[in-house]
Amino acid sequence: MPTSNAGDPLATARRGRMRPRSLAGLVVACCLALAACGGGGSGSSKPDLLGVAWGNDVFVAVGADGRSYVSSSGGQNWASYDVGLVEGLNAIAFGSGRFVAVGNAGAIATSPDGVAWSPGTAPGAAALHGITFGAGQFVVVGEDGAILTSPDGGAWTARSSGTRVVLDAVARSNDAFFAVGDAGTILRSPDAATWTPLASGSDLNLNGIAWRSPLLVAVGDFGELLVSDDGRGWTHIPTNLQQNLLSAYYAQGTVVVTGQKGLILSSTDGLKYYQRETNTKQDLQATTWGDGLFVMVGSSSDGLVSIDGVSWAKRKI
Repeated sequence: MPTSNAGDPLATARRGRMRPRSLAGLVVACCLALAACGGGGSGSSKPDLLGVAWGNDVFVAVGADGRSYVSSSGGQNWASYDVGLVEGLNAIAFGSGRFVAVGNAGAIATSPDGVAWSPGTAPGAAALHGITFGAGQFVVVGEDGAILTSPDGGAWTARSSGTRVVLDAVARSNDAFFAVGDAGTILRSPDAATWTPLASGSDLNLNGIAWRSPLLVAVGDFGELLVSDDGRGWTHIPTNLQQNLLSAYYAQGTVVVTGQKGLILSSTDGLKYYQRETNTKQDLQATTWGDGLFVMVGSSSDGLVSIDGVSWAKRKI
């Protein structure tokens, strides 16, 4: 597969059967360790960060230490803040004027700015892995098939997913929510209340999903990459990769896919993907867009930023 910022695509879409699982597909949740710096916190530890979001003119990242890391300077300077939780945080989203972070043992916390937090616990207390905001509500997914919904991040309703597998990510398309998880699981719901299983054609763990109109993009273990225009029929895109793909994100006309060992793929049409140079071997976990740039977190003290999803630069944060 070529590694370039302008060369031939590494793969194009084709119909076909999925690769059979040859190993137990365990999601490697290794993420960017950001040093606490200035303003809101102290200490020299470098915790793994698992999620990042943009809202109210700030970037907010969260991770394994249960703290938030906030930048209002385009990712140049970061400050650490106490969220008030002992559990690690796995994901974060912004909507309705607030951030909502979710994590282990049902941990949920809300904040308008990433600095002052209101911590809580979700119904069921399962580990929560993914969150999105769409159609006026937050939707959270996690272990044991957990799905929760809330209009404001404060009052939560547990929904029946019809499965007990781990659900890792959730996204909103133009007319429905889609959740993905272990063993090729994909669920669809028009309202986040009633969920229907879909046939993905894969038995690999799926770790991320994004919506790039008119396509859904799902990614998973061993380079698994699937696309669909309606969620009912999925196209396998061969990547010839052995690394796990850990997340998918769409903004500014570009799909950005992250993976292990510094892997970044990007696409403008959702079908042709190019591998991008990163000069890092760290696992890359999550991406967001704000303030005119993509910000990505992974498992080192260097973040990655890009204005176009093609050329990436390290940024010490």
